[in-house]
Amino acid sequence: MGPDDREQPFGVRAGARTTQRRGRMSPAKHAAIAELGPSWMLDPATLLDAGARARALRRSAELLLDIGGGTGEATRAWAAANPDCDVVALE
Repeated sequence: MGPDDREQPFGVRAGARTTQRRGRMSPAKHAAIAELGPSWMLDPATLLDAGARARALRRSAELLLDIGGGTGEATRAWAAANPDCDVVALE
């Protein structure tokens, strides 16, 4: 048994993948980005500049960052639970 084969809590082996492999998008996700991207995507520099972010999002609010937003379901729930904050997902 090698070091990566040791059992970890909850039955997950060390080094075992719990998510899909990165770098591959479905055709549906490509289509969604092509269609919605121009209206919803922000340049990374915009996120770092509070004034530019306020202009892009049309308000000034605390920024919550969701890294690896996946399908967006959890991000939408987080945004609904925090209406006074700007929730931005990074994929």
